[in-house]
Amino acid sequence: MHYIAHRLHLAEKDAANEVQYFKEYEATCKELYSYFNGSYKRMINLKIIQETNDDPQLIILNIISTC
Repeated sequence: MHYIAHRLHLAEKDAANEVQYFKEYEATCKELYSYFNGSYKRMINLKIIQETNDDPQLIILNIISTC
């Protein structure tokens, strides 16, 4: 099963690399992560905005390439 999952992941990654939109999406996500992760004050402001809008408290995670 692991081999199949790994092959599927590689196929998905190759397909995503072919589409410019996914490259731009990943770059935007990384920029957002860097913006908020670089400042405790920004993280607090994000939490305040989420609370004000009754949005769920989400955690911003970094995108890490697996291959």
